[in-house]
Amino acid sequence: MQYAAAHGVEVRDSEFDLVFNDGSAISVYGYASPFFDGQGQVRGCVGAFMDITERKQAEEALSEIRRRQSAVIQASNASYYEFATDLSWGSIDRRFAEMLGYSLDEIPPVPERWDWWKQRLHPEDREQTLQAYHDFVQDLIPVLRQEYRLRHKDGSWRWWRVVSTTVERNSQGYATAIAGLIFDITEQRQTEEALRESEERFRVMAETVPDIIFTSRPDGSRDYINPRFYEYTQLAPESAEGFGWMAALHPDDLEQVKTRWKHSMETGELFEAQYRLRDGNGRYRWFQGRAHPIRNETGQITKWFGACSDIHDLVHVQETLKETDRGKNEFLAMLGHELRNPLAPICNAVELMRMHLHNPAIQSKGIDIIDRQAKHLTRLVDDLLNVARIVTGKINLKTQPVELKEVAMQAVETTQPAIETAHHELTLSFPAQPLKVEADPVRLVQIVANLLNNAVNYTPPGGHIHLQVTQSQEGEAVIQVRDNGVGILPEKLPYIFDVFTQTGRSLDQAQSGLGLGLTLVRRLTEMHGGKASAFSEGPGRGSEFTIHLPLILNPPSQESPPAPSTAQSQGLRRILVVDDEPDVRASFTLLLEALGHKVKMAPDGLSAIEAAQNFQPEVVFLDISMPGIDGFETAHRLRKRHSREEMMLIAWTGHDLEGYRDRAEQAGFDHYLLKPIDIHLVETLLASRLPQEGAG
Repeated sequence: MQYAAAHGVEVRDSEFDLVFNDGSAISVYGYASPFFDGQGQVRGCVGAFMDITERKQAEEALSEIRRRQSAVIQASNASYYEFATDLSWGSIDRRFAEMLGYSLDEIPPVPERWDWWKQRLHPEDREQTLQAYHDFVQDLIPVLRQEYRLRHKDGSWRWWRVVSTTVERNSQGYATAIAGLIFDITEQRQTEEALRESEERFRVMAETVPDIIFTSRPDGSRDYINPRFYEYTQLAPESAEGFGWMAALHPDDLEQVKTRWKHSMETGELFEAQYRLRDGNGRYRWFQGRAHPIRNETGQITKWFGACSDIHDLVHVQETLKETDRGKNEFLAMLGHELRNPLAPICNAVELMRMHLHNPAIQSKGIDIIDRQAKHLTRLVDDLLNVARIVTGKINLKTQPVELKEVAMQAVETTQPAIETAHHELTLSFPAQPLKVEADPVRLVQIVANLLNNAVNYTPPGGHIHLQVTQSQEGEAVIQVRDNGVGILPEKLPYIFDVFTQTGRSLDQAQSGLGLGLTLVRRLTEMHGGKASAFSEGPGRGSEFTIHLPLILNPPSQESPPAPSTAQSQGLRRILVVDDEPDVRASFTLLLEALGHKVKMAPDGLSAIEAAQNFQPEVVFLDISMPGIDGFETAHRLRKRHSREEMMLIAWTGHDLEGYRDRAEQAGFDHYLLKPIDIHLVETLLASRLPQEGAG
């Protein structure tokens, strides 16, 4: 008022603080106007004042709120905007321009800003974005939330999330002013897209691999299992969630899986276990389950990722290998037992004969024992060698049309002593018409004899054995051997023909043999194009073994080859025996001398060459494995000096390795014999050589 009075001017819209004597103050709004006298001089002034303290306080509070809001918006990296829906006014902040790569001055004002914004909308987002804005203005949407792409100044596309609300409405309730926040979510969208691609790759991988893939929550409950699990178990997805998948576990495996899974949950250690899962048909297969923990940046487990692999075939192979190894160990124990059995009576007979040198009866009995047990040892070794040769494919069949009844009768003749010793009853059954097969007669007799021997060994004394030869409806020849013996356990039947497998056999049983007979039966049968099978109703119910062979239908008539005749003339020979084992060469020399031959001995190859030069033998029995030069080299040197007409070279050895027979032939040997040599075969070979003048 003083200013108005002093200067003669009107003062309006004045705001000032009025301080009272007690120190309190109020905010005042007022105006003052001077009045003048007749000479135009200010005589005073009039005015009015209003207390605006509350209004000023409200304005300050609102300003503080706006300051805080601005700080929050800036901290959230958002942009704030507002505008009238009729585009009469509008405002944006600096952040709006920055998010699109512009300065604030480059953004046009309203109403041009509206078209500028629409031009930068992504074509795929334009229609949906504008329609949503229209619905919002018409009050069809209470709050507008949108995500769309805008073109950046550099030409790239940026994702925006816009949240808008109505700040003014007209009398019809339509929005007349809008305000909102804008967020740049490009990086978030890229992360989400990368995550979606990763999840899609995981899904494709999980649905493609043959394994069961799963993820679990930190507490171990499953939150995802791939389709392979449901295809295998036929469980409904909802029933397998959480811990429901454990319903497919084998009851015997349930507790150990729970225990291991709980341990992994508590310790964070790798989960690993083998267990069986039931398929849709109620059958179980072995699986290997593994699960790794997934941790966040603080080390906390957020998820478990795991897989189950079908290892059923592997487990089966492992069990088979264990069973084979167990069978091999049992076989080796049985081998020692069976080899010592004949050695014991041989040693006993030797001692007995030594004690009674002049007792012909005891000498004769001892000879019979040694002969019988030596032949038994030979059969054991032959079985081992036969199996080895068959397994490695070193046996060649010499096939010809063979009549099965003749084969069966030869096999019966071979096993008759054992059948009679065990007091078994043997019955035979043959068809009225002869049945012929293309086979190696020696091996076929061996097949039938092995089946008969098996029946003898595993049938208690006084049992019944039946041998039958028939023709099947399929036109095959069938050889069948049945007994009423100890039978076969059901779980042993699938392995009855395997090497190292003996059913119902233990060290305290008296049956002899190595249990290789059935292995030979199957392998030899298969080599003839046939098949071998076994059947038993169980322990104590007997066994039935059947051989199926291709039958020769309407075989052409042919004369049977003449049986080889025993040599009538056994002229005496000069023979050289070469072996590095003293007992072997000495005992064989005594045998040959007992037959009337003139024999010299040599311990090695070089001695043999020297002896041959001086002794001029007609026949040389030559060992293969010797110190110095071996039998092959010795034969080669001898053959260079002596023709086959002058000297017969016979290899006699314990080796029947692959290629040895071919090497022997190339070295010049005439024959290849395996120890122990059958003396009757030796006589036949010696008799086959034409006698020479002056022999002996």
